[in-house]
Amino acid sequence: MAEFMCQRFKTVWDDFPEGVGEDGNSQLKINDYWETLFTKKCCGNDIDKVNAVSFWLFVQNFGDNFSFTKNVDSNTNIFHYIMIWLIYTLKLKSDDKTDNVMKFYDTCINDDQSYINSIKNTNDYNIYKNLIDNNLYFKNTGIKDISIFYDAFKSLCNMYNGFNP
Repeated sequence: MAEFMCQRFKTVWDDFPEGVGEDGNSQLKINDYWETLFTKKCCGNDIDKVNAVSFWLFVQNFGDNFSFTKNVDSNTNIFHYIMIWLIYTLKLKSDDKTDNVMKFYDTCINDDQSYINSIKNTNDYNIYKNLIDNNLYFKNTGIKDISIFYDAFKSLCNMYNGFNP
C-alpha cells in the first residue's frame, strides 16, 4: 500500500464524512476539490461532490508521469481503491442501489471535459476516461458486500497513516 495514497484518502475521509448532515446532504468541509479541478464553480448536490472528490483522487494519484512511475506496481491497486471508495460512497448517497455506478459514469465521466483532459507526460493512459474505461468491469459491478472491502481498505490505510503521520 502506498504511503502517498493513504495520506490522500485520509484527507478525503477528514473533509468528506461518510454520514450526512441534518439536511440529509453530504457535509463536505472544504471546496478545494471542486475549485481546483473543475471550471464550473458549483457543488450543489451529492453527486457533484462525489464527482469532485473522485476526480481529485484520480489527479492526485495519476496526474502526471511522476505519479505513474513513483509506484508502478501499485497503479492498478490505487485505481481499485479509488473505485472501492467511489462505489461505497455512491451506495451511501443513492436510493437506487443497483445501477448508481453506471449512472455516475454516464452523468459525470462519459461526457465531462475534465475526464477527457490529457494526463501530463505519460504514455500509459492519455486521458482519465481511458484509465476508467480500461477497467470497465468496475463500471458494471454490483458488488453486494462493498462495505466489507471498503472497511478493510480504510482500516489498512488508517493503520498505515498511524505509523506514518
